[in-house]
Parts: sequence; structure tokens; C-alpha cells
Amino acid sequence: MIRFDDIFEDSAWEAQDFDFTRGVQFGFVGITLFYIFFHIIARSVSISEMSPLWQLFIGQIPFVVCGTGAALLGLRKSLQEQDWRKVLDLPAALPCTNRLFCRKLLKWMLLLILGSTLLNWLLASLLKALGFHNFPMQLLEVFGANAGWSFWIAAFLIAVLVAPLSEEILFRRILYQGLKALHFSHAGWITAVLFSLCHALPQALLSYVFFSLILQKASHKGSLWMAIALHAGYNLIVFALMIGKLFFFSA
Repeated sequence: MIRFDDIFEDSAWEAQDFDFTRGVQFGFVGITLFYIFFHIIARSVSISEMSPLWQLFIGQIPFVVCGTGAALLGLRKSLQEQDWRKVLDLPAALPCTNRLFCRKLLKWMLLLILGSTLLNWLLASLLKALGFHNFPMQLLEVFGANAGWSFWIAAFLIAVLVAPLSEEILFRRILYQGLKALHFSHAGWITAVLFSLCHALPQALLSYVFFSLILQKASHKGSLWMAIALHAGYNLIVFALMIGKLFFFSA
């Protein structure tokens, strides 16, 4: 049974002998250095003239390589000295039977889709009423059907495999636990807001906050595997809808 008041509450947390604060510091430094390097390169190279595939890769570097990669580097001592699965909350076996895991996943997925869709519609409608109409688009929407199959294959792999794994390790595990270790009383909300801002879509600000809170609660209920599976499933549904819109319903 999923209760709404349970979603917006930080779960009980016990101190762990893992250096999550160092992981957060490394991740922050990694992303910051990337953006400094990016702006230096952008002065001599026009990013918009690159192929859609290269623009897609560049868009993922901050979080996959510089964010999650640097954060894991900061956690290397804990990962080397202790069970890496325990550090990252990725047990070898699921915390429940496969059938029960799938049932829980479907319940979370239904709540996530309904909540995100409603919040996205409400905020977009409000922004339009206030005079904002030109919302930024994702790369998938920018390039559309003309991007080429290599772009769409890479986009699928990133959306369904790479992003869910890297973002959940970075936000749901390292950042959240790092904030808890620093005694932030609302670590879940802070993580959710940062997660939303990093996606840089004003019209989806509230839905990404809700998305993050659901993923955080799901990770508490079923280890990080539940959050990764939920994130991947949601991205797969959105990706399929976008493919349908661009290739089959655009005419």
C-alpha cells in the first residue's frame, strides 16, 4: 500500500561507514570542471554544428562521466575495503521475490506516470497563462526523425540503461546519503530539487521533483535496483511515446 504522506517523508537513516560526503564533493568538482572546460572549448568549436550523435554524447558527459564517475572515485576507499554492493545498495539478489518485486514496480510506475503527467500539465499550463510559450526541448525533440538511426539507437541505450544506472547511483545513493551524513534534515527534497534543475526543463520542474521523491522512496523499499528499474521503465515509456509521435503521428 502506497501512502502519499509516506512519499514526502525522509526515511529513517542509520550512519554507515562509507565516505559519501567525499563522493558528493568529488562529483560536484567533476561536474564543475566539465562545465568550465566545456565553455572554453565552446569558444572555438560550434557545438550546434556537430552531428546529433555527438551532441547527445556531450549532453550526457556531465552526469555519467564527470558526475557519477568522479563521485565513485571519491568513494573508492569504501568500494575497495568493503562490499561494493552494500556501498551502492545493489545487492546480488533482489530484496524480495521476482513476482513481488514486479508487483511493487508496477504500483510505483502507475503512481509515477499519473503524478508526473498531471504535474507537467499543470505547470506547463500555468507558465503559458503567464506568457511563457517557447519552452526548451530535449535533444530527441530538437532533431526528430532526421537525426539518423545511430542517434536513436544511442539515445535508447542512454535513456533506458546508462542514465537510470548512473543517475540513480549519483542522486539516490551518493548525493542523498552524503546530505544525510552532513545532517541535512530534508535531504530527499534537496536531492529532488537538484535532480529537477539538472534536467533544465522549466515546464517539467515539478514533475521531476515528484519523480525524484518517488525514486528515493522506491529505493528505500526495494534497494537501488527498484529505483533503477522504475527509472528505466519510465524512460522506456516516454521514449516509446516520443518515437510514436515523431515517426507515426507527425504527418
